[in-house]
Amino acid sequence: MGTDENSTTDGNGDIGVPAEGASMSAWVRREYGPAAGTRRERIPVPSPGRGEVLLRLRFTALNAGDVRIMLGDPLLVRPVFGIFRPRNPVRGMDVAGEVVALGEGVAEGARVRIGDEVVAELPGGGGLAPYATVAADRVTLRPAGLAPEIAACLPIAAGTAWQAWALAGLGGGAGAEGGAGGVTGVGSADGEGSGVGAGAGAGTGGGVSDGGEGVPASGTGVGSGSGVAGGVGAGPVGGARVGSGARSSARSGSDSGSAASGQERAPRVLVLGASGGVGVFAVQLAALRGAEVWATCGERNRALVERIGAVRTVDHRVTPLSELPEAWFDAVVDVAGGVPVRSLQRLARDGGTVVLVTGDGGPVLGPIPRMIRAAALSIGSRRKVRPLAAAVRPPIVEELVALADAGRIDPVIERVWDFADAPEALAHLEEGHAVGKTVVRIGG
Repeated sequence: MGTDENSTTDGNGDIGVPAEGASMSAWVRREYGPAAGTRRERIPVPSPGRGEVLLRLRFTALNAGDVRIMLGDPLLVRPVFGIFRPRNPVRGMDVAGEVVALGEGVAEGARVRIGDEVVAELPGGGGLAPYATVAADRVTLRPAGLAPEIAACLPIAAGTAWQAWALAGLGGGAGAEGGAGGVTGVGSADGEGSGVGAGAGAGTGGGVSDGGEGVPASGTGVGSGSGVAGGVGAGPVGGARVGSGARSSARSGSDSGSAASGQERAPRVLVLGASGGVGVFAVQLAALRGAEVWATCGERNRALVERIGAVRTVDHRVTPLSELPEAWFDAVVDVAGGVPVRSLQRLARDGGTVVLVTGDGGPVLGPIPRMIRAAALSIGSRRKVRPLAAAVRPPIVEELVALADAGRIDPVIERVWDFADAPEALAHLEEGHAVGKTVVRIGG
């Protein structure tokens, strides 16, 4: 039997579950730098250690954090991922695949078994290869009806959006199919965590955000008012859509309709950078939780962002942030970056919260100065600014898998790249203008 470039072999030409000493073709960058330096190499198939499982990968979803690790930017991440070169030279953290081997201490059938289809986050990377190992307690079963390329998009990007709303006080509970919403799990990044938070996460640093439009020049757009966000639908996503009543009420500029009728006003939230990998999930999850969602994006992505749940979209390239009403939002989630913290704080109501998701910052300390600024501005203020340190947590991933399986959330996959084109996929993400998710097909 012959072998192709993406095969695994034990040296005798046999393809299948890898034997001891087998090698595989992987995309590798052994020094920090741009995607153009990624090369295809044969490397050993990893063996699962104690408490780990070996996965045969089907799809890998790339994130802004993969780019940050690849570049080694900011320097703050290097003590975690490698001082002079990345400890793991293979990028890709979010994966979907099949369990093909169990390490010592993993009882067959206790949590996972050989043959299970799962989704997982690989701390530090390893997804641009046919096989990878991961702790057994970090995998989540993938339902048969959920496509693996969709499942692969959930752990980091959707998990970050989930935790951002929890930090902002917009709890879970999207109906029977929406999940319990009781798991918030917001805390400090766990070293090689999701890479979208503060601290040593891979998402720290400036330049490349996951906002989908790059860094906005001056902010967002105009608009006054909205009404009741009662048009949030329960159908498939576009299942997190907004009915025409909610949208027309938003455009009318009325903020008193719900009060006049005795109904409690729906939370009004703003997502900056709504068309990127995290942003598309932030819009959908907020809409599913009954919020009236405003969102910033470029004109080319306006229809997309409205389709997934925003009642109002504004083009940050056209309208400055200062033209948005002051004290207008119950929560502001900044995915795009590039906006002064004080300008974000101005948008929140008293008692509202600004959540900083982006790793906006300089080449050395990354987001640390912005975090300090946020803490200082929060002292004595009723408009808190809270940096998010997101970490992938399996209970949250399980909730997200259930939502995706029910068609309630959609990663908005911009393109599925072939394995042979993985460096181009990384370069596309590095440019900072990806819409939704960038996915690489690894194997069958």
